[in-house]
Amino acid sequence: MTTALLSETTVANEELAQLLDTGEPWPAETCDRLGQLWPAVLRDLFHALKLRTVLRRPFAEAVNLDPATELDLNKHLRQRFCRYRSRPQEMVSRLTMLLKWQFHHVVQNASEKTRRMLWHVYQVQVQPSILRQRMRRLLGLTFLPGRRLSSFAPGEQFVPLNSPRVLTLAVRPHRLRSGKIIDALDLKLHALHLDVESGVAMVGGPTTLMAKHFNFATSRQPDRLTQSVDNVAVVEGALALHEAMEQAAIDGVGAQAAPAFPDIYLGFRARDEIAIEYSDSLQRRVLRHADAWLRRGRPNSWPQLPGLVDLNGSLRRPPSSWTDMTAYVGESTSKFLLEQAWDQSIVEHEGLFLVPADNFEPYSPQRPVRCAARAFAHFPPHLMGRDTIVADGERAMDDNLARAQVILRHGNCAGSRRVEQAIAGLQGSVEGVDFDFTSAPRGLEPFFAPAASESAPSEA
Repeated sequence: MTTALLSETTVANEELAQLLDTGEPWPAETCDRLGQLWPAVLRDLFHALKLRTVLRRPFAEAVNLDPATELDLNKHLRQRFCRYRSRPQEMVSRLTMLLKWQFHHVVQNASEKTRRMLWHVYQVQVQPSILRQRMRRLLGLTFLPGRRLSSFAPGEQFVPLNSPRVLTLAVRPHRLRSGKIIDALDLKLHALHLDVESGVAMVGGPTTLMAKHFNFATSRQPDRLTQSVDNVAVVEGALALHEAMEQAAIDGVGAQAAPAFPDIYLGFRARDEIAIEYSDSLQRRVLRHADAWLRRGRPNSWPQLPGLVDLNGSLRRPPSSWTDMTAYVGESTSKFLLEQAWDQSIVEHEGLFLVPADNFEPYSPQRPVRCAARAFAHFPPHLMGRDTIVADGERAMDDNLARAQVILRHGNCAGSRRVEQAIAGLQGSVEGVDFDFTSAPRGLEPFFAPAASESAPSEA
């Protein structure tokens, strides 16, 4: 049986190499056979074909690359990241994109399920090690619609808070049973949650719903550590995160200092069901509008906060604090602007009046979370838009999928120890949302604990 498998793989290798050299897509039956191979065999086959690292001549000619250009990604990587060598002009980034186009072109005849399996092997399992190492300092994050949907409904900006999920991907040092420490990819799914008493939005921690080792091949019969290939939203979302993290590891494009979360709104049945709170968050909202209005040259119309237009004479420079605002325009005018900002922030949706949750003070005596009929997450346009694969390996922007965010993790790392680096950037608070991406569902904690050189081998 082993001999037959090796013989069949050798034949497939020769056939696929010939098709690659001519720039032709692989036949559907060939792709189906590839999808039935063991992941380790498929990984070795891709390595032998150099599918991840060498651009074939027909694809280079299709984009008018100079015939003298080096088409081996590994050689460019060694030059790009070696401390004492020159840096090629964006060739690593361009060649990486062309290699992805080459792969998606040759597998275009595969079924959707087989394509996802082959894509995972290409993108994750045969990734050059130097790129995986540079992804240690990054966190990938995106949002899924939940409700077993593969994408958000067109034009749907307000989503019930219990529906969307936060998908994260991070590199963690993991100890194998042999004692060797490798870079593991932790894929986790988290719920959005509002604390009833404090009103603070939380992501991760006890609301972590799923944790998988994304290094492992996607499977038709997954176990508790492997991801099912049938979960389209999670698999394709994770692969999009991996691509975005890899791109940021190469040239830093798209990396941001902190994650961006949707705004949380509380829905009330009547507009006056809840009283206004002159909170610090509401003050910051007015200050942001005042700063934007002044920077735009004090226009005569500002729908977001119309009261600013009447301050043309008394407000001539951006106030740095609420004390400055009060000193510039007076106590009564400041209070009026707060009340106007409160009214302008209220949105009518599905018969409810939606108020931003951060308008309220933490631990508000009104207990707005308990009083609200429903809670919603608001996804503005800057959180949406993901690069997707269409016919023949071409790419298009899908506005019904959440953007793949890449966050720098180790910028404020206090220590240099391996465990400290592994959890840096995975916990914190931003824009009124507390997040903790270090947790795992109950019973899986030992499999997702960062390995330290002095610790005993993990069970994973």
